[in-house]
Amino acid sequence: MTIPQKKANYSQAKKSAEELLNKYNILSPAVPVITIAEGEGLTIRTISLAKFRTPGKPVCAAFLINESTIFIEDTDSHERQRFSIAHEIGHACLHPEELRSSPGLGIVYRAPIGGETDPYEQEANCFAANLLVPRKMLCYWYEKTQNQNQLSEIFGVSPEVIGFRLINEKLALQ
Repeated sequence: MTIPQKKANYSQAKKSAEELLNKYNILSPAVPVITIAEGEGLTIRTISLAKFRTPGKPVCAAFLINESTIFIEDTDSHERQRFSIAHEIGHACLHPEELRSSPGLGIVYRAPIGGETDPYEQEANCFAANLLVPRKMLCYWYEKTQNQNQLSEIFGVSPEVIGFRLINEKLALQ
């Protein structure tokens, strides 16, 4: 079954991420993404996802909604795994019905954070970026460090995710 195309709803993705941060009273980085996943009834499994790979499309995560399980590639960096978990939590919050009707939506192929064209993937990426690097925390730490690598360490995400968030929040490193 093909999911009808739609336009990404970034404001809903950001709002959903903020609601989870508030629900778990998370006020400082690094956001405990595994605690959030487990609190939402999701199980995290770190395994080899080689069987899902196709040439030119490496897989970094898979989400089986009927089993409430997120599978994360075991060879990925800690930062990549955190982002993949947050991305799949985003699908669980934003797209539960779509995942039930089209399970392929839950397979995440590696792509640059700003390079997605599918609106469901764009929403899940937006959710993940806002969950792991919330605006208020980013602004606070940006003022203190103004260093992308330090921000990456503080938030437990890749420098690319920090760069993406800085651009989206219209902040710029000197």
